[in-house]
Amino acid sequence: MSTITITVDGRPSRWMRPGQDPRGFRYTDPKAEEGKRAIAWEAKKAYGLRRPALGPVVLRVVAVFAIPPSWPPKVQAAAREARVMHDQDPDIDQLIKQAMDALKGIAFLD
Repeated sequence: MSTITITVDGRPSRWMRPGQDPRGFRYTDPKAEEGKRAIAWEAKKAYGLRRPALGPVVLRVVAVFAIPPSWPPKVQAAAREARVMHDQDPDIDQLIKQAMDALKGIAFLD
């Protein structure tokens, strides 16, 4: 089994389902699409010419968020010590879904 690690700079963004306006036109959230493209680009660079996995894969997502400057100093200190965790949008489900969508066809076949 081989391991490939990719790092995507920037603020983690939420994955959103494509929407539909009242006229029936479908659209994709630009920030979500940008995040997906960034993950796919880094994966393509890391994978090179390798083929997508045909069997089971393990996906590990680590998202790092900046500590909000609006938090009180005591809470900021607790966050630096990992005693306070990110509990706002985007949540882990959204981040994993975005990563899986971006890696489909690159790291694994659906």
